[in-house]
Amino acid sequence: MWIALGFGLTVAAVALVIVVQVARSSLRIALHVAIALAVWLAVTALIAHSGALAFDGGPPKLLALPLTFIVVAVLWSRSDAGRAAFAQIPQRVVVALQAFRVPVEIVLWGLGFTGALPLRLHVRATQLGALRAERANRARAGALSTPT
Repeated sequence: MWIALGFGLTVAAVALVIVVQVARSSLRIALHVAIALAVWLAVTALIAHSGALAFDGGPPKLLALPLTFIVVAVLWSRSDAGRAAFAQIPQRVVVALQAFRVPVEIVLWGLGFTGALPLRLHVRATQLGALRAERANRARAGALSTPT
């Protein structure tokens, strides 16, 4: 429970920083961003709580969430309201919004090293995958160089 609460607070803090950054340019757009983030986070939390995103060995269902967000964002950006909103947001704000990745990755890193995060979602999975590939390459190279 504490892990979920800590991660949820990290996400909420990042969302708040995003809204504050956008508010520097336009309060009206900041309100829209705040509502969009709140709805997005609430829907994501409800889907996750339902168990629909569980890792059950099949294809990762989690990929549907960013894909859904991209489709909604593209459709919204093609509307008059979306174009007007995007025109008012300075480019520096769009770049600065990517800073959300830093605290989220730090929390994920910590969860991975405590064992609270599944290995396949952690950087150690990449490291282990690289080690396995290197062993396989060495084994193959040894098998190829052995005279028959």
